[in-house]
Amino acid sequence: MIAIIKRALRDRFIPFISYSIGGIVLVWMYIALLPSVQQSQVQLQDVMKAMPEGLMKALGVSGVNLASLEALLAMKQYNMIWPLLMIFFIVSFAGGMIAGEVENRTIEIVLSSAKSRAKIFFSKYLSGIIYLILFVVATTLCAIPMAKLYGYEYAAPNYYTLMYLSLCFGLAVYGLSILFSSLFSSRGKVYGISGILFVAMYVLFILVSLKDSLKNLQYISFFYYYNINDALIHNKIDGLSVFVFLSIGLIASLLALIIFLDRDFAV
Repeated sequence: MIAIIKRALRDRFIPFISYSIGGIVLVWMYIALLPSVQQSQVQLQDVMKAMPEGLMKALGVSGVNLASLEALLAMKQYNMIWPLLMIFFIVSFAGGMIAGEVENRTIEIVLSSAKSRAKIFFSKYLSGIIYLILFVVATTLCAIPMAKLYGYEYAAPNYYTLMYLSLCFGLAVYGLSILFSSLFSSRGKVYGISGILFVAMYVLFILVSLKDSLKNLQYISFFYYYNINDALIHNKIDGLSVFVFLSIGLIASLLALIIFLDRDFAV
């Protein structure tokens, strides 16, 4: 198992580093912009008053002090950009893990080893978990040393709450991505279907925020449960969000394992 994990980590090391550095640089950029945001708070408040309340909630700027570091990062980074970065990275990793092996005609070589299919799956699966944890930790907790560097006030516990919520969100995305990778024989299908699914969830989340008539549909979007304001600004995490994310991640991962164990990978 260790050899398979090392190989998977080595094969995805460059994308991991690239996405992680990208996430960290964006946080650094927004933190550096905090003085400008504080100076223009009055103008920002006037702009926000003209926006629909639902859209303000979707962007994470409803009822918060826009001059605080946590509000700025919630609005600019973690409500929109970070989830997309995480989804792109996790889907690309999962797509190459099984579907990519089938597409490259290397899956039979892997399966011909003395290791059982279950061990092979768990080895690949754990490598993704390792990178997911490292990515989330690096791109959420990096704000703490950066805030110290600039001498800003910050609420350290809030970033740990954000990290926990982001890990749960990431596990749900990873579980579904692994399921698609086990089902299909090309990375393109995994990327396409995952992309359509998560983009549809995000669009639905925005539409629900703007139209009360669609409110009952909000529960089928991951982004409804990924409440950045509560986590980063108010240091709260909803138990329902944790339950939904972990349940979906676990169920999807178990289905992926069952499919991997029974599937005919002849190429």
